[in-house]
This record gives sequence, C-alpha cells and structure tokens, in this order.
Amino acid sequence: MGWFGTMLILILFFFGVYLVGGAVYRYYSLGIRGIDIIPNLEFWASLPHTLQSSFTSLVRRFRGPSHGHRSSYSPVNF
Repeated sequence: MGWFGTMLILILFFFGVYLVGGAVYRYYSLGIRGIDIIPNLEFWASLPHTLQSSFTSLVRRFRGPSHGHRSSYSPVNF
C-alpha cells in the first residue's frame, strides 16, 4: 500500500471518529435523540444536491449551452 492508500485510510478513520465522537457528544452532553444525533445533519443532507448542481454546472461550462437551452445573452451587431 502506497502513500495514497495510507492517506485514504487516515481520512476515513478520522471521518469515522468525527461521526462517532460527535454522535456520542450530542447524545450524552446535549441530550439529543433520534436522527438529530448526527453532527451537522443539515450539511450532510444537502451534500448530494450540492455536488449534483456543482457537477452539472461544470459540465455545462465545458459543453456550452445545449440545444434546448436559451441563452440569456443576445447577439450584438456593430
């Protein structure tokens, strides 16, 4: 296993520690129960939509406007 594999394992490990540690803290210290025990739940719930819209924007930028897409700019005649 190279440096990339080691780095990936470390990132996944610390992410797991973050989730478990945050959940334990929220459960015992704050008294939160249920799905709200997940740290930064709003962020994790919105992440798939944010990634999808970012990817779509990136694809549109490289492909240019599609045939069904109307540009907001009008041609300028000099």
